[in-house]
Order: sequence, then C-alpha cells, then structure tokens
Amino acid sequence: MAMRVVAYMRVATAAQDTEMVFKQQYESIKKYCEEQGYKIIRRERFIGGGKDANRNLRKLMRKVKRSKGNLIVATRWDRFTRDIPFFFKMQKKMAKRNISMETSAELCNVMSVSQLARCFI
Repeated sequence: MAMRVVAYMRVATAAQDTEMVFKQQYESIKKYCEEQGYKIIRRERFIGGGKDANRNLRKLMRKVKRSKGNLIVATRWDRFTRDIPFFFKMQKKMAKRNISMETSAELCNVMSVSQLARCFI
C-alpha cells in the first residue's frame, strides 16, 4: 500500500517569518516524499512550542486517521515535539493506529533510542 502522507510543518512562535518557514519546510517534505514515492494527501501547519507542540501532535494524530493517512512527515524530529518521553508515548499510540512518523531533512529515520535522543538535543 502506498504511503499516504500528512505533511506536518510547525514553528515555535508567530514572531518568526512563518510563511517563509512553512514554505521551506513543505518544500523539504515534498521533495522527500517524491523521492520515496509517497503521496501527500494533506498539509498541516501549527504555531507553538512546548505544551502547544504536544497538543498539536495529539490533534494531528486524529486528523491523520480521519484522512486515512498512514504517515506523518516533518522536516526534523524536533518539529513533532521536544519532549522525548511524550514523543515515544505518541509514537506508540500512532503505531496502534498504523501511523508512522518520518523526517525529510534528517538521515536517521530508523534509529536506536540514544540516536533519536541526540536529534532532540
């Protein structure tokens, strides 16, 4: 089955040039998906860091499931959340729903816990 992707773009604050940053993130995700043969079915953009990022990831999981997606692609692991325990908790919940997460700009999509932790530091 082809991977049905929700492109996930996030910035920490609205003070950033959000349109430019969102565009850069999307272009990276789009290129990665084209190279992998994935189909982007939806784009999601969020503004907020910390607890907002965690809340956004929960909302995103529900949107992906409703869209019949099976993969979320962000540019980097820290776009999902910077809270490592929360990330692993969400990864487990998503796996139960047949949803995976990948990144477009980091080479470490299949990693050990210690490798993944270094991506967040």
